[in-house]
Amino acid sequence: MEKTNYKEELLRYQVETGERLVAIEQRVISIFKAVSRLEKHAEKQNGRLTKTESQITKIMTVGAVGVFAIPLFITLIMRYL
Repeated sequence: MEKTNYKEELLRYQVETGERLVAIEQRVISIFKAVSRLEKHAEKQNGRLTKTESQITKIMTVGAVGVFAIPLFITLIMRYL
């Protein structure tokens, strides 16, 4: 009788362990899906950030040119008028 009880206990343990493994696998899959969505979102944000940084660089370049060019033009206009 003890051997039958041991086999039943072992079988129950195997079934419970299998169920736990399936549950863990489902959680891992959902975690990987969430991470994948986050990576896609981060890529999109990085693209926006790169575009914004290039626009800021252009604006700063135009501003720097303007800082030197405007006083130069004003000086030239004042001399020849």
